[in-house]
Amino acid sequence: GNGDGDQGNGIAVDSTGDAYLVGLTYSTNFPGTSACGTWGKTSNQGASNINNGFIAIVNAAGNGVSSCYINGSDGAPAIRLALKEHDPLSGKPTEIFVVGSTTSTDFPATSDANQKTNPDTNSNSAAYFLGTDATLASVTYATYYGGKGTANGGDAALAIATDTSGTPWFAGVTYSSDDGVFPLVDAFQSNNNAVTNGTTNAFLASFAKDSSGNVQVVYSSFFGGSGVNTLAGGFGDVATGIAVDTAGHVFVSGFAFSAGTPPAGLKTSGGNRTTPYQAANNASANKGANVFVVELDRTQSGDNQALYETYLGGAGTSSFGGLAPGGGDLAVSMTMDLSGDVYLTGTTSSLAATGPPIIKGYPVTTGACGQTNNSAGVSGIPLTGFVTQLDPAMGASGLLYSTYLGGSGTADVGSGIALSPFGGIFVSGVTYSTDFPVTPNAFQLVNNAAGNSSTNAFLTELNPGTGPCPTPFATPTATISATPTISPTPTISATPTPTISATPTISATPTATTTGTPTVTATPTISATPTATTTGTPTATATATPTVTATPTVTPTATATQTATPTATPTPGGPSIDISTPGLDFPPRSANHRATRSFTITNVGGSELIGYVTPLIDTGFRVAKGGGNFSLAPGRSRTVVVAFKPPYPGTFTSSVLIVSNDPEHGQESVTLYGVGKVGK
Repeated sequence: GNGDGDQGNGIAVDSTGDAYLVGLTYSTNFPGTSACGTWGKTSNQGASNINNGFIAIVNAAGNGVSSCYINGSDGAPAIRLALKEHDPLSGKPTEIFVVGSTTSTDFPATSDANQKTNPDTNSNSAAYFLGTDATLASVTYATYYGGKGTANGGDAALAIATDTSGTPWFAGVTYSSDDGVFPLVDAFQSNNNAVTNGTTNAFLASFAKDSSGNVQVVYSSFFGGSGVNTLAGGFGDVATGIAVDTAGHVFVSGFAFSAGTPPAGLKTSGGNRTTPYQAANNASANKGANVFVVELDRTQSGDNQALYETYLGGAGTSSFGGLAPGGGDLAVSMTMDLSGDVYLTGTTSSLAATGPPIIKGYPVTTGACGQTNNSAGVSGIPLTGFVTQLDPAMGASGLLYSTYLGGSGTADVGSGIALSPFGGIFVSGVTYSTDFPVTPNAFQLVNNAAGNSSTNAFLTELNPGTGPCPTPFATPTATISATPTISPTPTISATPTPTISATPTISATPTATTTGTPTVTATPTISATPTATTTGTPTATATATPTVTATPTVTPTATATQTATPTATPTPGGPSIDISTPGLDFPPRSANHRATRSFTITNVGGSELIGYVTPLIDTGFRVAKGGGNFSLAPGRSRTVVVAFKPPYPGTFTSSVLIVSNDPEHGQESVTLYGVGKVGK
C-alpha cells in the first residue's frame, strides 16, 4: 500500500493452490479490502507510524486478492496463521485461524471472547487469537489472550497449528505470572519460572467449542525455566514453532536461555519423558541459549504430560567475559513429517566443536554440507544458519541430519522450513553473505544488497542423503504444490533472529511495542528474549511444499527373446549400486508409537549413479529420510531412513523400491516387516 511499509509474516496454501497470508501494514489503501466483510474493510490505525494486521487470500492464478485489516488503533500485527481442514468438495478451508499481538484496547474481540478486554496493565501487548470464515466475510471468534504482563514486557503469540480434528493450538512468549488473569487450564506448568529474573517463559494454549457450540480455552500452560540475568538484562525462554502429530501429541520448539537443575532449567528426564537428545543447555557458561523441543500429551495430567524434552545446541560465544548474553542457538521455525521427525531452522553463534579443551559446537552430522560456522559476526558473535532433523523417538541417537548453512557475512538466518514429499528440505531466510552457497542453476547468483551492507533473501533445497552444500538437482526449478505446511513460521521481529538496526550493540529484553517501520538497514543487533515487538526484518517464509518434477532415467535391463540374446552387463567403469540389506525388520510397537530403521545405498562403480527412492507412504511405513532423486559419485553413499508407526495392532509388510541407471540392477527393493502390538 501507500504507508510506511507492509510485511508478510506467515503463509499457508489450500488444496486448490490459493495462498493465505498474514502480516502487518502501515498502509490505508491495502489491496483487496473491498472484498472483506464489514469487520475489516478499513484501517483504524491511530497514527501513520502504527501498524495493523492483515489477512489476505491470493488465488492460484496470482491475479486476484481478497484481504481484510485486523484492527487495533495502537497496533495489531498478525504473526502467523493456520487453516482448518479443507472442505472435500471445494478444497477450501472451513476456517482460518490467525494469531498475533496487540497493545490496543479496541481489538475486535467477539461477544463470546474468553478475554474481551486487553489484560495487560503495563502498556505492553497481549496475544490475540482470531478466526474467520474461508471467504473473510465474517469473524467467527476473536479474543485477547494473556496476563497482566510486567514493566519489562507483555505477551505475544508466535506460532499456530491445527490437529487432525481442526482444533487450533498456538504458542508464544509471556512475561505474565500466575496472576489470576493469565488463563491456566489443565496446565503442564502452572508458574512462570522466569518472573523473578524479570524475563519470559513460553506458553502453549488451545481453543475449542464445547457441546453448546461456545468457544472455550481447553488448554493453557506456561513452559520454561528461570532464564538468566546479565548486565544487558534478563533473557528467558520463547516458543517459536508448533506441530501436532496424528496421535494428538503437541510438539513445541523454540529457544531457552534457562539452564541448571529444574525449575531453573528445563526438566529433560523423569515422569513419562523418554531419553533426551541433550540433557543440558551447553551454552549456559556463556549465558547463551540452546534450542529446545518438547512433546506433550494433554490427555495426561501435570508433569506427566511431557513425553520428550530436550535441549539442542552448542556452547554459544562468550560476550564481555560472560557478563552479556553469548547468543547461542535460536530456533526460528519448525515443521514435522508424517513419521514424527522434527525439522528446525534458525541461527547459531556456536562454532564447530574443538578440543582440548573441549568446546561444544552446534551438533552437525557426519557428511553434512556445512561443517563450520564461517560468519564474521556482530560484536564478535558469529551468526550463521542451521538446519536440523531430529527424531524424538530415538533419544540420544535422534540426530538424523544437521548442518550449518551460511557464508562469511555478518549474519545468516534460516527463518522458514518446509518439506518435499521426495525427501528434500526447503529453507528460506536472509543473508548478509556474498559467499552464501548457491547452485549454478540459481535464480539469482549474487547478493545484490552486499554493496549496501544489507541482506537478500535466500531459498535453499537440501538433500540429507548427499554431502555437497547445497545439492544441485536435475532440473533447475521446482514446482510449488498446494500442500500447506503444518505451521507458519515465526517472524524475525518477535523471535531470535537478529533485529536490524544501525548500531551493533547488545540490547536488553525489549518491551512490547507495535510501532516502527520494518526497514532493513545496517548491521544486526542481537536482541535478548524477544517479546511482542513487531518491527524488524521481514521474514522470508517457505510454507508451500515444493515437489521435484524430474525423475531419473532408468536404463532398461535386457529382455529375453527367442534368439539367445546375451544379458546386459555393466560397462567397465560404469555405475553400480550396492544396497546394505535386502530387508528391514522393525521391533514391535503399540499403536501410534514409532521405530526407525535404515539402509544405505552405495555407488561401488566407476561413474555417477543416478536414481530414485520411492517416497513410500504406506500403512504403518514411511520413508522418513533419503527418499526421492539421488546422484552419487563413485564411492559415495546415501542413507535411507524408514519409520514404522502402526495405526493399530497387527502385522504390516511393504517394500521400498529403488530404481537407478545401473545397467544390471536397474530396479531393486528393500522389504519391510513390522508388528503392531496390543497395549503399551
